[in-house]
Amino acid sequence: MLMERRENPWFVDLFAGCGGFSKGFLDAGFQHLEGNEIWLTAVETYKKNIGPGIICGDINDANIFGQLVDSTKNHEPFVVIGGPPCQGFSTAGNRNPIDPRGQLWKKFVEFVDVTKPVAFVMENVKGIISMKHLDANISASKKHELEKCAGSLQRIKDLRRYARQRDLTDDENYELEKLVRLQKTFTKKIANNLVPLLPQIISALEHSGSGYTVQHKILNAANYGVAQLRERFIAIGIRIDIFEKIKEKYGEDVMFHPVPQYLDMIEDQAPKIPKYFKNLINSESTLKPFVTVREAISDLADVPEESIPNHVFMKHKPEFIKRIAETQPGNTVFPSYTDGWYRLLPDRPSRTVKENHGGVHCHPWLPRTLTPRELARLQSFPDSFAFSGKKSEVWVQIGNAVPPLLGKAIAEKLLDLIRCL
Repeated sequence: MLMERRENPWFVDLFAGCGGFSKGFLDAGFQHLEGNEIWLTAVETYKKNIGPGIICGDINDANIFGQLVDSTKNHEPFVVIGGPPCQGFSTAGNRNPIDPRGQLWKKFVEFVDVTKPVAFVMENVKGIISMKHLDANISASKKHELEKCAGSLQRIKDLRRYARQRDLTDDENYELEKLVRLQKTFTKKIANNLVPLLPQIISALEHSGSGYTVQHKILNAANYGVAQLRERFIAIGIRIDIFEKIKEKYGEDVMFHPVPQYLDMIEDQAPKIPKYFKNLINSESTLKPFVTVREAISDLADVPEESIPNHVFMKHKPEFIKRIAETQPGNTVFPSYTDGWYRLLPDRPSRTVKENHGGVHCHPWLPRTLTPRELARLQSFPDSFAFSGKKSEVWVQIGNAVPPLLGKAIAEKLLDLIRCL
């Protein structure tokens, strides 16, 4: 029976965060089945905006994993989506190859292997392309040795961070000097036992369950109507039996990823077409230009604080307000920061919205930082999507989320492909 005569498929969202990916899939017409997230505050946001179907807990816990598996029974067809935590992969982070959070992709693979969905979508930072992790075949003793090396490298980073905040004690100075002398040795020992991570992930996904055809690309959220230059790794897998039907309908070279709907259009220049889609987009078409910061947030400039959810101002000191006012858009308020306290260009998409550990983006024409609601706008969350938690927790939820409009574009493409069920 063709899927046009059936209900739209369900989805399960692993590592769901506050629900940006789920929001996109819901808006595309998928039915929400279940979610999983370990952070309670994000779970509260998810329940408020997506629905009660989310299990709060560690997916490594056998009971939690079992509940997620059980939720899929008698709910077919369904797809699995999610973004395993990226701390171990990110070019902006420590890229610690021994970080256990960098191994959580294996739980995603295990879930696909056990439940055999018709398709899956795995999202991550683009740094996963170049990431390396420990060779799985090393001995336990070697792994223990390398864990100590990684711990020493982390200790160097910690001590240097402390030194920027206060005077180190004599013992700390002695420890730092000793560790720095051995730093190259630690780094070399780890590097000699690393192998590329992405081929491991793709191979594991391809051979999970009944077998999957997997395509992966780096997509820019700005190409799908998000007012933000945000590049993300997106791997899409379709179960082999379903892919055989798709080939009959669309041909051997069918692409799983959505074609851009918005392009970087600069006056007197040809539109910039992402390399993956050059043969699929006519540059003379009626595609829209990137959505700008001005288009996304200008109507909030005079909106009173807290008149809409999460529109909360930071309390700036007069000297900081003055520094923002004196900083031209396209520059950072503090030159020592590369991303933090960056004053956005009004007529371009925003820089990537992050967890904001290094400082929130600054407003392009008002002498203040952006409110959480304005940052959520840059992530394409509607104003009705209310975030739970303290302001600092809201920033993290927004910065870690998949932009709903990017999720929706992926979901619409996937829905179109699997209609041959």
